[in-house]
Amino acid sequence: MCCQNPNYTAKANQAKCWAIVSLVFAIITLLSFAVGGYASGIGSILTIVGTSLVICCGPAKAGAGAGCKFKAASILVLIGAIVHIVGLVLMLMVVVGSGNNTNQLCLEGYCEQSKYRVVSCGSYMCASETMCKTDSSSSAVQACGLGASIVAAWFSIILWPAIVLSGLTAIFELLCAIFSFQAAGTMEKGTATIQPAA
Repeated sequence: MCCQNPNYTAKANQAKCWAIVSLVFAIITLLSFAVGGYASGIGSILTIVGTSLVICCGPAKAGAGAGCKFKAASILVLIGAIVHIVGLVLMLMVVVGSGNNTNQLCLEGYCEQSKYRVVSCGSYMCASETMCKTDSSSSAVQACGLGASIVAAWFSIILWPAIVLSGLTAIFELLCAIFSFQAAGTMEKGTATIQPAA
């Protein structure tokens, strides 16, 4: 298997396995660039570079100097995980804020600058801007609420897959970073899990 290098320590093989999982999810999470999740996309690039140090460019065997690439990988992947978490929070803020902002802008368009006088509040015309914006029977409140719900649903449909992928990727990156950091020490002073035949 690709995770079982006989010249690596057990921790290094675990780190390599988690690096493969993290690499796959980081590549998939690059799609967040398409929906505006730029922070998650940058985190994916850091993880791709970090995991490649272990998967493609790792040391040949355990021994002096063999832990350097595992240390570098753990640092890059940890930074990638932090950036993914920041990206996840930013995308959540967009989903939550999109409906509220749309509703507020819509109500301002309907009710400000004496426009409230032509907006119905139930069976009568709204008497003030405040009533236009807050009365549940106001046609402005009803129309803007519907519009805000549609906008929030649209953002949710687009962003939730990227949010979930960013969260999963961050979890795998943290595991990869932990095992890579542990592997750095064992590769420096350890011996291989299976000694190659002489």
